[in-house]
Amino acid sequence: MEWASISSPAVSDTPKGILSNYTDVTGHAEMFPEDLMGLWQCKLRYRTQEEVLSVARQYKKEGIKIDQIVIDFFHWTLQGDWKFDKKYWPDPKAMVEELHEKGIKVIVSVWPSVDRRSENFGPMMEKGLLIRTERGAAQTYDYQGDSGKSSPLRLGRLPKIRKCHLVR
Repeated sequence: MEWASISSPAVSDTPKGILSNYTDVTGHAEMFPEDLMGLWQCKLRYRTQEEVLSVARQYKKEGIKIDQIVIDFFHWTLQGDWKFDKKYWPDPKAMVEELHEKGIKVIVSVWPSVDRRSENFGPMMEKGLLIRTERGAAQTYDYQGDSGKSSPLRLGRLPKIRKCHLVR
């Protein structure tokens, strides 16, 4: 184990000075990418593909540049079906293409919840990717369906994970 002692050069009379001296020792973070420092448009929930596009079109019309638009929860069929509900999101690929043409990146919020009725519940349970109780039973809760939680720490146990594409 290695230890470091920070002596008087790290001391400062101001929080800014302390942080500056500390990062001189530990290392400085890289500059945040320019294309991520702009406006991120997000709201509690967009209900449809058309709603997302109409918001983006209105910003364009108003001359306001947005860099990202976040599509948050309940765009899926069931929790754990990591795909858009075709009833409300009929052509996600075309939506993403239009947004990209406007210079807008798309961020899709994906929750770790997996409903028992989801197409992914069985396979994930079999592979040990869902959280279980200390006795091995499925750990589920009733929120927007009878759901379990995926365990990100267990995902690393798989030799190879198929990349999941939300836009097909």
